[in-house]
Amino acid sequence: MVENPVSRPARPGLSGMRLEVVFLGGLAVLLGLATALLAYAFHWCIENGMAERGFTVVLRLATGEAWALPLDPSHPWAYFLVLGLPALGLLLAAGLVRLLAGDAPGHGVAGIMEAVALRGGRLRVRPALARVLASVLTIASGGSVGPEDPNVQIGATLGSWLGQRLRLSTEQVQTLAACGAASGIAAAFNAPIAGVFFAQEIILGEFTVGGLSMVVLSAVSASVVNRILRGENPAFLIPEYSLRSPWELAFYLGLGLLAALVSALYVRGLFVLEEFFHRWKVPFWLQAAFGGLVVGAVGLAFPQLFGVGYETMDTLLRGEEMAIGVLLALLLLKPLLTAVTLGAGGSGGVFAPSLFIGSMLGGAFGQAIGRLFPQATAPPPAYALVGMGAVLAGAVHCPITAIFLLFEMTRDYHIILPIMFCAVVSTLLARRLTPGSVYTGRLARRGIYLHLGRDLNVLEMVTVEEAMSRDLETVRPETTLEELGRLFEQSAHHGFPVVDAEGRLRGIVTLTDYHRAIEEGQGSTVGEICTANPLTLFPDQSLHEAMCLFSARDVGRIPVVSRDDPQRLIGLLRRYDLIRAYNKGLARRAEMERRIQQMRLTSHRGGELLTLELPAGAAAAGYAVRDLHLPLGTIIVAIQRQGKNLIPRGDTTLQEGDSLVLMVDRPETAGQVRALLLEGRGLPRGEDVRHGEYVLSATSPVVGKRIAEAGLPDGSLVLEIRRGGRLLIPHGDTVLQAGDRVLVAAEAGELPAVERCLLGGRPR
Repeated sequence: MVENPVSRPARPGLSGMRLEVVFLGGLAVLLGLATALLAYAFHWCIENGMAERGFTVVLRLATGEAWALPLDPSHPWAYFLVLGLPALGLLLAAGLVRLLAGDAPGHGVAGIMEAVALRGGRLRVRPALARVLASVLTIASGGSVGPEDPNVQIGATLGSWLGQRLRLSTEQVQTLAACGAASGIAAAFNAPIAGVFFAQEIILGEFTVGGLSMVVLSAVSASVVNRILRGENPAFLIPEYSLRSPWELAFYLGLGLLAALVSALYVRGLFVLEEFFHRWKVPFWLQAAFGGLVVGAVGLAFPQLFGVGYETMDTLLRGEEMAIGVLLALLLLKPLLTAVTLGAGGSGGVFAPSLFIGSMLGGAFGQAIGRLFPQATAPPPAYALVGMGAVLAGAVHCPITAIFLLFEMTRDYHIILPIMFCAVVSTLLARRLTPGSVYTGRLARRGIYLHLGRDLNVLEMVTVEEAMSRDLETVRPETTLEELGRLFEQSAHHGFPVVDAEGRLRGIVTLTDYHRAIEEGQGSTVGEICTANPLTLFPDQSLHEAMCLFSARDVGRIPVVSRDDPQRLIGLLRRYDLIRAYNKGLARRAEMERRIQQMRLTSHRGGELLTLELPAGAAAAGYAVRDLHLPLGTIIVAIQRQGKNLIPRGDTTLQEGDSLVLMVDRPETAGQVRALLLEGRGLPRGEDVRHGEYVLSATSPVVGKRIAEAGLPDGSLVLEIRRGGRLLIPHGDTVLQAGDRVLVAAEAGELPAVERCLLGGRPR
């Protein structure tokens, strides 16, 4: 094992703590330096592969001269080059990702967030490298995306790799991944403060003193290198803009509201077009070619949409006039081209497009307001600058990051108040319009719900049915108040469900209802004072939903009714049931994390986690887990269903829309699993499948043999092996040992033969 000051137990006292802090701090600084150098190389590749001034390199190769867009009509081939170049770039980018990354989980920043929250910050190098190279191809060929996702991927993957190589703890690997992400933002935008808040707000999702210190060290070191290599100047050199008067905040309020609407449409548009390409049943290369041609065709008319778009934003912010019609056209077309670029297989970021969209929105809004109130408003570029921060904040749901990013990109403090105001307004409204950000929304569509960078409330893992009380004390509508008073005195409960003679729910009566009736002298029976049509829950709802109802309605108990018959009372959920169930939720989350960790630490070196969503019509929908006949070396680790995380059991039935987290032993097994679950290849069709669990004694005839040599009958399958508290994925070459608990699935009539084979004919 590689030893280092962090992986071995720290000595008592401050010296061990100081050594750990110094060691991690040194790693953070080195990580920042390395990320900045790699980010500089990334930007060099983009800038030399494509000049945003008009594909200079490609056109020089084609015509012997350098031409800038709009192109000279005397060179018609140049138009075809510009039309086809994005298609070629997307083809190469999509092919590269498909070849090197395959189906590895993660998509830019969203993938890093998922890894930090659910996989201990562990990122794989090869898929990340593939996506970074694909981003170079995408942006250099005119794809309408930004450079920040690749920069973040470079830094986070490098930090994760470093932590894994040094065998650091999960928390330390997560911290290094966040340090790398902060360094990537600092290098991409020359904005170390924004990088720090990006890592804390988005990647980690929480502010901790220890983590913040390391992230700051990494971001600062990256920024120092970046300024040495690329200069001290901010991203945009603009005149000073300021707030003309406090009354102008009313105009900025309108801009903030518009920015929220635009950012919500932008985020939804990204997901809609990604889903369109995902469901489009044509080869990936045809999707890439089509998307590239769309980008090229629109770019011929509006070349400002090619690539990142910094030059266009810089032109607008410096005060050079652009027609309001052009601004509106760019505002409408930029989200479309970004969505097409990413949906068709390109790689890149969504930060820079958000800034571009915001600048166009703010510029157009500023021109319109300036014509109406010329003496009371700042120049249109000031509104463009504020719009950049507002749309970015609305898209990523992180106003602090947006505020500091705009400040560092312009170094203009005078306009900071409108930026802060608009960013907060935009974020608040955007969260109402789209609950998920451009990052968390992508994860939510895969069934992964993150809250403040961590997996959702543990109460999501427990259903109402598991926590409710079934031993009910109820009262009838005709029960007198005198009898009700005696019940309250004899019982510790403060409320009872009211049911009729047939057991159907008619209401709920509380101690407060009883006291009010006595004081006011109203009513003589429970039916007259109870609350009719009370709030109810269904047994399959999560306790997180129940907790929200308890808080919103300020009630102490909620009846649980059947979903098939909403009048049939089956239980009662009280507030203290939530507290009691919280420990169960914690235990379930710990069990899920333990299973994932066991899968990660298993002796099968080639194993990897696979996330697979069951779409409508998936063949495996309706099957119990134990009936799937999964290939050897495969196990379902977790099931994510409608925001809930389930630990799969043998009798768990799969449903359409489920997102399965599986462990597979080798890449080729992943294809077999997909074919089985999605297309039904190998699923049992009508057989009577049975399961048996066998504990191998020292005298078992199969102890010491590989599974492939055990002589198990055809039609049987070893599903899992539990050994010494560990869960093993069975392989053909797995050697069976005494004490193993072996779970086997077999067709009808085969279990006796399985038992004879494993136990030598002795009864279990």
